[in-house]
Amino acid sequence: MSSVPRPVLVQGDHELVAKDTGKAALDAQINQLVTVDRTVEVKQLAEVATVHTSPVSRTGEWEVSNTVLLPTDVADNRLDVPSADLTDEDRARITGDDYLRVGDVVVPLSDTIGNIRLVNDNDTFVGYDGAVAGPDIAVVRVQDGLRPQYLAALLRSPAYWFWLTGHADGSPRRLSIDVLKTLQVPVPPVSMQDDVVKEVSNLRADVLAVLYRLIAGTAQHPVTRWLEGPFASYLATGRLRDKPSGRDAIATFSLDIRLLGQSAGSADDDRSIGGRWLKPAWRAAAALGDFGSVPAGTGRLVILEHAAAKLREAIGTLDRTNETIGVRLRSVTWALIGFVEEEIHALQRKGSLEIAAVPPEVQAGTADEVRLQVINSSPVPLRNVRVTARQADRTVVREEVSYLAEGHRHEFPVVVRAQDDTKPWQIDVAWRARRLDATQVRGEKQVSVLVRSSDDDAADAGDLGASPYIVGNPVDRDEMFFGRDGIMDRIRRHLGGDRANVILLEGNRRTGKTSILKQLGKEDALPGWIPVYCSFQDLDSMATPNVFRLLAKQTGWALADAGIETWIPDLPEPAAGRPFKLAFLSEVRAAFSDDHPYETLALYLSAAVEAVQPRRILLMLDEFDKLQEGIDGGITSSQVPENIRHLLQHQPGLGAIITGSRRLKRLREEYWSALFGFGHRIGVSALPEAEARRLVTEPVAPRIRYLPQARDRLVTLCARHPFLIQSLCSRVFDLAAAGSERTITSDVVERAATEMVRDNEHFQTLWGYAGSERRRLILALSHRLADSADAVNLDLISMKIAEQGVPVRDDKALADDLTELRELELLEIDETYRGGTYRLSIPLMRKWLRLNVDFADLVKRARREARRDG
Repeated sequence: MSSVPRPVLVQGDHELVAKDTGKAALDAQINQLVTVDRTVEVKQLAEVATVHTSPVSRTGEWEVSNTVLLPTDVADNRLDVPSADLTDEDRARITGDDYLRVGDVVVPLSDTIGNIRLVNDNDTFVGYDGAVAGPDIAVVRVQDGLRPQYLAALLRSPAYWFWLTGHADGSPRRLSIDVLKTLQVPVPPVSMQDDVVKEVSNLRADVLAVLYRLIAGTAQHPVTRWLEGPFASYLATGRLRDKPSGRDAIATFSLDIRLLGQSAGSADDDRSIGGRWLKPAWRAAAALGDFGSVPAGTGRLVILEHAAAKLREAIGTLDRTNETIGVRLRSVTWALIGFVEEEIHALQRKGSLEIAAVPPEVQAGTADEVRLQVINSSPVPLRNVRVTARQADRTVVREEVSYLAEGHRHEFPVVVRAQDDTKPWQIDVAWRARRLDATQVRGEKQVSVLVRSSDDDAADAGDLGASPYIVGNPVDRDEMFFGRDGIMDRIRRHLGGDRANVILLEGNRRTGKTSILKQLGKEDALPGWIPVYCSFQDLDSMATPNVFRLLAKQTGWALADAGIETWIPDLPEPAAGRPFKLAFLSEVRAAFSDDHPYETLALYLSAAVEAVQPRRILLMLDEFDKLQEGIDGGITSSQVPENIRHLLQHQPGLGAIITGSRRLKRLREEYWSALFGFGHRIGVSALPEAEARRLVTEPVAPRIRYLPQARDRLVTLCARHPFLIQSLCSRVFDLAAAGSERTITSDVVERAATEMVRDNEHFQTLWGYAGSERRRLILALSHRLADSADAVNLDLISMKIAEQGVPVRDDKALADDLTELRELELLEIDETYRGGTYRLSIPLMRKWLRLNVDFADLVKRARREARRDG
């Protein structure tokens, strides 16, 4: 261990604590200067200037006047009017040399240490009978060979500011004048000092960096110039008088580097250190541009992390170089990474969840359910969220969520069995999670649930009013439209592009496709589009002219509703005073009675697209597979799909959403492939579990309350299909309305389900969709074998069909049958049971089969079919 001589400690007035005085950093930069040009002299300040303080006293009361300059009068870029007056005793001690002169460099030794000021001609208090420096100010008066302007600029540079503030000791902190005299000063030729002063226009510019460039004679790359500025100088040393906030530093860096990238031009190459560094640094700066305007959340986090990665890439371009520019760029970049990481940590620092119970009350004396809503109120996502809910009766429910985005919620059910209606039911919720930086956060909250008396049911047993459920018709009321937000968002995203041709809504009958179209047809549902709803179910005949006539009529009426009246080209305008829709209908009937209906439609749609600009027309073609029935019957031309494709592909202002009661992929063959080949397919099937539950309970709350088991049983029976849920809920509502019970149990659901399937048109239609008696036999066998210990697979089905005496050509034919039934969503495969077992997709259909299908008769029909087709 090396020792420090006692005189050195005494001279420096050192504190016996480890600290960074800035000496090493300053010595390193000065040594680099000397290495480049050994003729540069480096001298102590006392060797090139007189360094003194005035003999004025620190004792006594100074009056406010304009004679004594105090440290607080020295700002970073100015000298204020002296704020104290000399005592008579002090006046007797001072001489002419003690008065401040033009060219003196003022160095505060306390309070404002590091604020350097050059006395100039504008300071009216200089000269004899002027001002003197107070006892805590050093006056540096240069000798020949040293320009005062150069020395003042040098002492303002970051490395010297670091040294001056780092050598201040004691409390309050004070810089010893003896230590100041030992400060090392590079003294280049006077002409070079003048060149430095000319280049340094900013008071905080890095004079050492400018001096190094001039001595080394290196080309002034834009990055080099930027490094000499005040902001980069601050980053390189980590010290500055007015330290910016992290966000301000990042914003300054982003603006500086983006401007630097624009001005670098040919200098931004791979041959220079600055050029190599600038490329990834510019990408970081571009990412950080206006990042503060991005709301706190994942978006801002991604921006910051991307920028940090690019800054580390910039450091990688420096290759451990020892050149001055490389060393400084490394320091600057690490400082910037520190600021960015501070913002990243600040985003992730808070991790909090909000807990709420829905509904906020339960009934005493029965098992009821509340949904605990866990809402991430943090600005960024949380991972591995674990929630434990302990109830007053000591039951415990645990829930885990692997990822919970900011602002998102997760719900899970808690069954409550409250008996006492005189006080709330308490649920103690404890949670823990991990932030994205893997730090664990946790919290606790007590949730209170009100308990109402069981007598309230009797009091509420009045008239329930009309059922809110919609059965048979499309859902047109917002409050009854559940679980399709994801599909609606996908449609809007696809239609948001410059060219959106065809969206195929694929799903079986009664899955809610028409309801989606009805919601999209509402005002402002699709900004920039005028929806035109066309249902081919409305046509009495699928003759080709009727198809094109329907498209024209519905388009004209929809545009009229949007305030735009269009007319078929080359036809006379309607008579004045006649309602537009009636006149348009008459002209459409006439226009499409000739032998060229497609040409007429094409001309009209072209004019309509032009008339609605800048908006676009969206044809919503419902029950589209009716065209296939028309083609099969020889009524509709097989050219119609190609005609529609041509319209959509050659009219940028025209788009279409196509639906059908069967899955449209069954039509993707031959003449249909031309149309569907460029369509964007979106499947419409069952609702998400949580949305299906909401569809059961929310429309009738608080008139009717479902017990959790009853609600879940209803959702399961309906396989989460919205039409079936509304149909069964409507039956349950009727049973509740006919009696006095307002709490729905599983028994009530089962009774309603049995009534519903006795003669159900929907299941009869699905049964017909199977397409062959053999496939219907497969469905019936899947139902009868559901309770078998064996897996219901291809082999078992093949064996059972053979046992019934129904010949099958080969297993491939049966495999194709199974694929088709799965496509129709009549069968599903449970892969968790013995390698896979087939089950009926809709449990309600099992009830329907038991009540409505004679198995023996079905086998006979399957045998006859096999003999006929064999």
